[in-house]
Amino acid sequence: MSGNSIGRRFTLTSFGESHGPAIAYGFRSVNMDLIVGLPGEKIYEMSRTMEAVNNINPDNLTVHTLALKKNAEMRKSSVMSDLPDEETVREMIALAENGAASLGMEPYYMYRQKYMLGNMENIGYAKPGKACLYNIQMMNDLQSVIAFGAGVMTKFVSLEENRILRVANYKQVSDYIASPVEMAERKKSTKKILDNAEE
Repeated sequence: MSGNSIGRRFTLTSFGESHGPAIAYGFRSVNMDLIVGLPGEKIYEMSRTMEAVNNINPDNLTVHTLALKKNAEMRKSSVMSDLPDEETVREMIALAENGAASLGMEPYYMYRQKYMLGNMENIGYAKPGKACLYNIQMMNDLQSVIAFGAGVMTKFVSLEENRILRVANYKQVSDYIASPVEMAERKKSTKKILDNAEE
């Protein structure tokens, strides 16, 4: 199954077309993400994917195991019967791990989510000195993030107060588009709560 069928339109080809210019522009570390366990995916497809990863040779690689959220549209479709079984998912994860090692990468972070196929995890691999700081900051809740877009979450982190406050944007695109001032004010007032607590 293509990434387009799950709303991911970015392909290996488009990544390859972006990778060269990103390096030429001066980015010192470029990450590549994979999703393992798409409906209809077999060991053969994973092998081909890892061949492409090897050819592109990114600085770090994040291997996500498909996680089907409770309300995911995919759960309501017929493709659910075409998900790879647990053993197949494990074999695909092993292919990714071996592929990362062959590129000189080592694991530098891991996290788990609910509803992951085969009860697996997401693992970040990186070459020496090329770990993705963003991933480390996000996984450890060390960084505030201002989120823009429908259904996303702004997160304000106070290390001094050991506290995290979140502000959710409206999930419906029409609601989000109709409420830019309200969304901005909610973020400002939430941030102010932390600022006052730190004084």
